[in-house]
Amino acid sequence: MIRTAVSANTPPEVFDPATPVPVSQFALARHTFEVTADGLFHSSDGLLRAVVPPEGWDDYAAVYPAAEEAIAAHRLQVAAAAGGQS
Repeated sequence: MIRTAVSANTPPEVFDPATPVPVSQFALARHTFEVTADGLFHSSDGLLRAVVPPEGWDDYAAVYPAAEEAIAAHRLQVAAAAGGQS
């Protein structure tokens, strides 16, 4: 399951702490969340930013609501697949 969110409040320094950014300047970023059995893959603007193992999904979802949507959709798919097997 892949979810995409656009955030106008993602400052560039979140991803590159070595680069100072002028006060009040924000960058528009497109965040993509793909959830598989291997983990949650978070990309912004096409670059992989994080791979989160399943045990960290709930904490990560607290920071990124779009990740929470992708995780919930993945869990529903897994539950539906498990329910269909006898």
